Amino acid sequence: MTSILGMTGCALVMVFFGLLMTQARSRSVRVRCVILLVMIVAMFIPVNGLIALGYVRGLIGDMSFTTWLLALLGIHAQLTNRERFTTRDYCGLMMLLIASSLFLYPFTLGLTIFDPYTLGYGSYGFDLALLLIALLAWWKKFNLVVLCLMGGIFAYHLNLLESGNLWDYLIDPISLTLALGWCVEQAFRKRQAMASFPSLADQTQAFTKIEIVTYMFVLVMVLIGYGMASNDEQMFEEVYVKEDGLIEWLTVLGFAIGSLVCFRRVFTLRSSHSMLFLGLSMMLGLAFLFVAGEEISWGQRLLNVESADFFRDHNAQEETNLHNLEVGGVKLNKLIFSKGIAVLMVLYFAVLAPLYSKKPRIAKWVDSLGIPIPKLHQSIACLIMLLITQLMVDSSNRGELAEFGGAFLFTIIVAYPSNHRAF
Repeated sequence: MTSILGMTGCALVMVFFGLLMTQARSRSVRVRCVILLVMIVAMFIPVNGLIALGYVRGLIGDMSFTTWLLALLGIHAQLTNRERFTTRDYCGLMMLLIASSLFLYPFTLGLTIFDPYTLGYGSYGFDLALLLIALLAWWKKFNLVVLCLMGGIFAYHLNLLESGNLWDYLIDPISLTLALGWCVEQAFRKRQAMASFPSLADQTQAFTKIEIVTYMFVLVMVLIGYGMASNDEQMFEEVYVKEDGLIEWLTVLGFAIGSLVCFRRVFTLRSSHSMLFLGLSMMLGLAFLFVAGEEISWGQRLLNVESADFFRDHNAQEETNLHNLEVGGVKLNKLIFSKGIAVLMVLYFAVLAPLYSKKPRIAKWVDSLGIPIPKLHQSIACLIMLLITQLMVDSSNRGELAEFGGAFLFTIIVAYPSNHRAF
């Protein structure tokens, strides 16, 4: 039963994010049903003796009751365009989730002597405190808070999940990501509502739901990595960012999504844009796909395929990929994939993006080529991610965390650029 419920929770989260990423809410009922059916079928595709959903559960673990409920409500809203609870209900729950996370996660990561996670192992005082919070929420008519708290407590005492800790029934990183994303979205909705006549610059810099959720997801995962590297570097390197581990597969997922965005753009605009525009978009999609393949050595480890003699002799890890090759004692990873990309990123963010906003001729040329230009907040998100991963994370494997953040943030830039009218 715990295995079935654990798989079901992961499936609900996958379906919700899938509907959100495909913007199902804005599509017809028939298209929504097709998207839902495709995602359900994709989850049960067998890969190396295990269905895809099983790999997802192995990567992210079991979902809390709160995440279950939020995913169900999100799926319902995406499919029916109706909300079951008021904005006030959601606000109460999201504030409680953020406050609980600030209480739980910093202390659990070892930043203090006290570990509140231990309260979840059968503490009657903790149960009583939660019941009092639920009673207060019921009195103030925060119905969603009451439902999440009571449902989580009952699920814990019925042992419906594998965890024996009450915290895991109430909160997890996914629910925190959803809470932060919802709050940021509401703040910007209010800001946009106050601006009666937004300028063109405001429109090109506007946030989307997917951008907000992605920012929160990347921030949570990077901060977890920072906390883990600071307190248990061995666990960070051998579990969190290891080969074929959680961060590596999330990196592959980010780049794969980026390639799909580019290929879909080529297909959609094939009759209205120039061959040069379409060719560069196709090349960008292939570049995303190439990096995703390189990240997992083109499935070599997954399929248990041995490397050819050339790669065993010239590859630093003896794997079938190009970025670990050594030619004449020079590592391509450092020369091209580190220094070369660093130079390109400086030119892209610090030179091309400012020139685009100041020089109309350059802007016209960039739009004709189909080069996505980052929004200001996208550039800031990339900078923050790099500062945390490169300056704060004390580990030789911090580059893996930066690759993960870059995969999702660059995908967001490609999907939602400031020059979106060109696409």
